Amino acid sequence: MEQYVYNLIELYKNATGLKKVDMNDKIFQQEFTDWLIERQSIGKQYTSFLDSMEITYKDDMTAEVGKGYVDSVVKDYDTMLITPYSKFKNIEKRRIIKANFDVYEDVPIIKTFDGEVKLFDSIPNYIIKTYMMHNPYNNGALKNWENLHNSKQNDIIVGYYGNITDKDFIHNIKNLDEFKSKLDDDIIFDFDYQDGNYFYTIGSKRKQIENVKVLTR
Repeated sequence: MEQYVYNLIELYKNATGLKKVDMNDKIFQQEFTDWLIERQSIGKQYTSFLDSMEITYKDDMTAEVGKGYVDSVVKDYDTMLITPYSKFKNIEKRRIIKANFDVYEDVPIIKTFDGEVKLFDSIPNYIIKTYMMHNPYNNGALKNWENLHNSKQNDIIVGYYGNITDKDFIHNIKNLDEFKSKLDDDIIFDFDYQDGNYFYTIGSKRKQIENVKVLTR
């Protein structure tokens, strides 16, 4: 099974509480398809929620990390995509960086398919200021992301969304709360409920240093 499909099925199982599924079962196939379509709709609501928080994420200095075509929320914008899942339709090639993303201590790195490890800042023609992730596939996906933010060299956007009836709703919010506790004070945090869906997000919000005029005699 392709890794991306496996990841989506694991999200589905977590949300529904199912322990195992039969990939060949036509009822499962239909229910899984319906669930993916529903999640895409909730994802669009999630971006509206980000807009309401005045979080900047639609430019090419922001990169969505680790998502594929079905669960990416930025396909319609100028946002970059760092992903090992390359089956994206109607998206400029320059926007897609085909690699795995990781954070070593507080440094963003990518791992290419030939095993090469590169500092992200060393890649020509790309200047990424903000890294974003939503609904991580596993607990390790956010490893060291707090260091990205706390180093003050990069900004982050981390969020969860879904339906309030999801079996992993409370688990996801606890994960985000635990992650939030590792961050310094330069953050914005908000949540909302709409049409039976939930949206929780943390983003970097740097304090602006005002220029103070010093009077001299």
